[in-house]
Amino acid sequence: MRPDCRLMDALESHKALYIAILCVQIGAFDCVIARKRPYGSKGRQGRDFHYQKETPRVAMLSMRRLGSFKYDIREIMTHYEVDEALASSIVANVIAKSSRQSIEEAKEYVRDSMTKGEMIEPVSDEICDLLDRYSKWR
Repeated sequence: MRPDCRLMDALESHKALYIAILCVQIGAFDCVIARKRPYGSKGRQGRDFHYQKETPRVAMLSMRRLGSFKYDIREIMTHYEVDEALASSIVANVIAKSSRQSIEEAKEYVRDSMTKGEMIEPVSDEICDLLDRYSKWR
């Protein structure tokens, strides 16, 4: 007479696969658990890793000194008596462009707003100097 054999479902772990458990019934169940595969035995052999290409470094606003930058740029705006609504819009755009794109993009925005007549030339020059002081290569 052959013993009664049952094949249980394979259990899955997040990193390793357990092989099926074979239970043999001889009066009671005696379970034998098969060994796990050695770490990295499949899936990593023969693969070439593709690394992301390095992007060029760009001067951007130093986020560590953001509070000081906001204070200084607002001081410039109040010193030259720029309109409050216009000043808050310019400050927000300068911070956004200099922290996300680059210092050069922010300077270009400041110069464009000067040519549109939103601010005078000394304000534009001081903001550009301020951007240079608070820049960081990242």
